[in-house]
Amino acid sequence: MRVHVALVLSALIAPAELRAQASRPVAPPLRVPRGMVLEATMQWFRGSVEVAAPGQGTHPATAGEVLTRGARVVVGEGAAAEVRLANGTTLELNERSSMMMFASPQPSPPDQPPSITTTLQRGVLRIRMGEQQAAHPAMLMPVGTASTTVFVGRSDAMLAADLGGHITRIATHRGRIRVRANTREYILRAGQGVTEEFGRPPTPIRTLPAAPAWLATPPARIISGGEPVEVSVAYGLRGNAAPAAWRLQVARDADFHDLVVNERRPADARRWESAQLTAGPWYARVMALDAERFEGPASPTAYVFVAAPRVVPGRLAEGATPGRVATVEVPDGFRCGLDGAPPRAVEAPIPLVPGREHALFCLSDTGRFDLRGISVTAAQSGPLVREVSLRGVSWGESVLGLRLRDAEGHGVPYADVTVTNDQGVTVDPVREASERGVYNAAIHWPRGVNRARFRFTINGAESFEQDLAQGD
Repeated sequence: MRVHVALVLSALIAPAELRAQASRPVAPPLRVPRGMVLEATMQWFRGSVEVAAPGQGTHPATAGEVLTRGARVVVGEGAAAEVRLANGTTLELNERSSMMMFASPQPSPPDQPPSITTTLQRGVLRIRMGEQQAAHPAMLMPVGTASTTVFVGRSDAMLAADLGGHITRIATHRGRIRVRANTREYILRAGQGVTEEFGRPPTPIRTLPAAPAWLATPPARIISGGEPVEVSVAYGLRGNAAPAAWRLQVARDADFHDLVVNERRPADARRWESAQLTAGPWYARVMALDAERFEGPASPTAYVFVAAPRVVPGRLAEGATPGRVATVEVPDGFRCGLDGAPPRAVEAPIPLVPGREHALFCLSDTGRFDLRGISVTAAQSGPLVREVSLRGVSWGESVLGLRLRDAEGHGVPYADVTVTNDQGVTVDPVREASERGVYNAAIHWPRGVNRARFRFTINGAESFEQDLAQGD
């Protein structure tokens, strides 16, 4: 009786076991295909990224280090990493991700060879092929999760592992990717996405959201006086389609490594405005997401360069070192005018006259006034050399002389000079002499006053004081 019951139970259980075995992913063969190199390179990382290598323990990642079979890459909160495979494919790991190189964290069954598939244990992995790969198909290399394996080298795609990889989301943005899940294999083409779950029937292939378009972008070049500038960008989908959400990224580099903004935005948020873009290059892109968190391809990258004129300080001569006047360097791509001069192309730094404030007006190549009056202070305009003399004409009458020179020794003309004092000495209006940079004024001394302290003001921007006496 016991034998009969055991046979009956075996007959009932066997089909279920066979079904479970049939639903397991097909393991890749142990034999490494000719030309496949089971090594990768840590190409770039940001934030807390650790590598746990067999026999070496866990250590912080270093750029350029070689990752061999069994090495685990763990990306922390707010961090990111890029790993380059030998076939030229780049694997971009998002924050809170973990990946094991060319191996599975689970031991292979005794009757199957060890896996050589790079395994995404958790998180989101972006797969990017280079332009050379697009023109010349590269060797495919397996990358997988607990439920799915994809073969990378001929596509830009996304692989996300949920619940330890038992649920896998795959999206193809460019090219095509071969997918192996459970007992089936298929091709996922550009613009398609799919969810694979271990032990579950396949789900239908879905169409990804299209790449958004820029409806309003800032000019490619904006000029600033050093302060952050305001920009505004608007985006949307063709045909005014409505996604479930958007992902907006703004970075300081074209590879979007130095991310300043990386945010998920609601479907009705179709404009981004910022007043915090400082001098330098900026890059922005946006992606549309559907209700199942599938992310479509990125929009074209919007580029804006915030340019800031640079004031090069002047210096006085010292020993054998000649003096140098202060100048303002104008960024490429702008026509500028100083102190009311019409904007023009500037091929060399503009010299600044010392002892006065300046206003720089610039016009971008787009024909738009991006800036009205960058102010250059008198202190930035360079050193002003001053020489004061007093020549007596008769008792109670003197002629005041003031010579103004720049750091290179040239006379400074057209200055507005005023001279005042508190001892009752009368100073006539200061006039510029025929000699460049020389200014004169008559002084009338009251009876009993032989010495006074005079205050000189140059162009209303720079002042100094000096004691003078009759007979000096």
